[in-house]
Amino acid sequence: IADARHEAARRGQALHIEAQTRSASISSSGPAWCWSVATSAACPCGEAATAPTATTATTAGTCRLKTVPAEEHPGVSLVQSQAVHVQPDGQASPVLAAVFAAGGRQLQVQVSRFGRARVCDPAGASGRVPRC
Repeated sequence: IADARHEAARRGQALHIEAQTRSASISSSGPAWCWSVATSAACPCGEAATAPTATTATTAGTCRLKTVPAEEHPGVSLVQSQAVHVQPDGQASPVLAAVFAAGGRQLQVQVSRFGRARVCDPAGASGRVPRC
């Protein structure tokens, strides 16, 4: 999120960050997920990279700046997510961006109105991650 915030300022353009379940990919542990940074909200990572977007003339492969698949985070599942829109001035709508689960625990990614991300533990069970 910090990198996307910097990139939005560098480009002078709003960027969209979203984690979502990929419908076309299901593993033995359930649906796979991904997160991406894109120039358009109509460019989710869950679609094929060559599929045209509904609202732009670009393709998902060109509007997506970065995509990270769940396979890069083994054992972690996406529980809940909401898109984050980072403005060129670094501001964002305050939001609970995502909830991830691993090893019987959940961690939340929260974004402040200043576009800063915070990871916290709603149960407060981790000594290394602050309680939400």
